[in-house]
Amino acid sequence: MIMLMAVNERIKDIAIKRAVGWSRYRIAALILTETGIITFCGTLLGLLLGWAGLSFVIDSLRQDVGFFIESTLAFRHFIWIGLGGFAIGMAGSAIPIYYATQVHVVKALKYE
Repeated sequence: MIMLMAVNERIKDIAIKRAVGWSRYRIAALILTETGIITFCGTLLGLLLGWAGLSFVIDSLRQDVGFFIESTLAFRHFIWIGLGGFAIGMAGSAIPIYYATQVHVVKALKYE
């Protein structure tokens, strides 16, 4: 959703890039790179906050209730969760990429 809004706000910029010779492939690579950076940062932050939250809940239960829960999440689980989140984020860029590569230069420059 964020990338779709970013593409929609930059229609004129994309049209100018197309007018000066950028190919549709290059526009798609630009959007894919931006999505990759945002998705990587979001996935990393989500994993760190998830790990911190899990540790906090386990420590709170141990201290407040006297309940001991052992976390069965290993490092490989975080890797798989991170890869899954990254893949979903990258798949979400398909619609913005399609929208950005279908920009008609004259129409976009005329109405912007």
